[in-house]
Amino acid sequence: MRVTIAIDDETAFRITKAAEGEGLTKEEWMIAACTKALDAGENTPAKIPEDYNKLHSSIKEKDNEILSLRKEINHQIELKETYSRFLEEKVQRIDDLKEEIARIESMSMTMTDQILLDRDERIKDLNKMIEHLQAQAAAHSVALQSAIKPALEGKVRKDDMEEIRETEDGNKPKRMRWFFRK
Repeated sequence: MRVTIAIDDETAFRITKAAEGEGLTKEEWMIAACTKALDAGENTPAKIPEDYNKLHSSIKEKDNEILSLRKEINHQIELKETYSRFLEEKVQRIDDLKEEIARIESMSMTMTDQILLDRDERIKDLNKMIEHLQAQAAAHSVALQSAIKPALEGKVRKDDMEEIRETEDGNKPKRMRWFFRK
C-alpha cells in the first residue's frame, strides 16, 4: 500500500533528525514509527494528532488554490484559442485585401491602357478629319478663286472704263465718284 501525506516543515525536520539519529531513511523511520504506534495502540483508540486539523485545512486551501489555478489555466487556454482565431482571421483578411488590391491594380492598368488606346484612336480620327477639312477648304478655295477671278477681272475692266469716262467727262471729281458708284 502506498500512502501520501502532507506534513508541515517542522514535523518533517523532526522526522529527518530522528531518522538520521537511528541510521534509517525517512521512509524506514516512518514505517517503524507507524508500526510501533500501531503495536502500542492496539488496545487504545486512535488519537487524531493536534496538527491534523491544521494540515487538513492547509490541504483544503491548497486544493482550492489548485482548482482556481486550473480554472485560470482553462480561461487562459480559451483566450489563447480565441486570440489565435482572431490572428488567423486577420491574416485571411490581409490576404483577401492583397488579392483585392492586385485585382484593382490589374483593372487600373487595363483601363489606363484602354484609355490610352482610345485617346490615340481619337487623335488619329481627329487628324484625319482635320486633313479632310483642310483638303475641302483648299478645294473650296480653288473653286472660289476660279469663280471669282473672271468676275474680278471683268469688274476691274469695268471700273477702269468708268474711270476713264469720268476723267474724260470731267464732271465728277475723282474723290466723289466713290459716293455715286453703287
